[in-house]
Amino acid sequence: MEDLLRTLLDISKLDAGVVQPEIGDVSLEALFSSLRSDFLPEAQKKGLSLKFRPVNVVVRSDRTLLRRILQNILSNALRYTRSGGVLVGTRHRGDTIRIDVADTGCGIPDDQREAVFEEFHRGTSTLVDAGLAGGLGLGLAIVRRMAAALRHPVTFSSKVGRGTIFHIDVPVGISAAAEPAASIGDLERPRGYGLFGTRVLLVENDTDVLSAMTSLLERWQCLVRAATSTDDALDLLGDTAWVPDIIIADQHLDAATSAPRRSPRYATISAALSRR
Repeated sequence: MEDLLRTLLDISKLDAGVVQPEIGDVSLEALFSSLRSDFLPEAQKKGLSLKFRPVNVVVRSDRTLLRRILQNILSNALRYTRSGGVLVGTRHRGDTIRIDVADTGCGIPDDQREAVFEEFHRGTSTLVDAGLAGGLGLGLAIVRRMAAALRHPVTFSSKVGRGTIFHIDVPVGISAAAEPAASIGDLERPRGYGLFGTRVLLVENDTDVLSAMTSLLERWQCLVRAATSTDDALDLLGDTAWVPDIIIADQHLDAATSAPRRSPRYATISAALSRR
């Protein structure tokens, strides 16, 4: 239900035109490496092969939206493939790079060519009965809308019983050197969401959550100070030269917390925060 609501919200945003792509140079090699890491375990679990042809090219797109387009197409390809596998490659066509996602799945009948892009379409009854149809039936609906927002044409060719090839046409990047090769740890670094340099005080006594939140906020280019209790937080706030822009605090700190102390130091901090 959560996935359904999130996806419907994404569709409504795309339909309303409130999603504004952030166009830049995107390394397909880095993108493919990240996708391979995400989908290889699923392919291996089903006994399918998943191959990405090496590519040293940069395209002009929104990294996040292009990744989601390929994620949805790959997810469908693996879902509707019983044997064989999926191959992802590229072809240079003038000022355009065509990304191909080919599978050896059940194929798409001619009378379903438009229906597959509709909301809640999950294949024919035959596929459902065979256990090959799953998910929400919204993946390709999202693909079409994102591709339209990016102005990346999406087409496909298919033969029933033999497989399908999806094609995404993306403009060539300005310069292949515009985006340096990324290490595995740097692949698909999330955007900063306008939070660059934001000072965040994080209050959380669960060590795993604290570590994960700190890592995420730092990847968003935030300056993070972490505390595990009210007292620790007040000690950090004692440095009035570092006043947080945002405080993220767990509402329940188990037995480790108490009501905030109304000490002179607390009053000084409150005054500093209000001036901020």
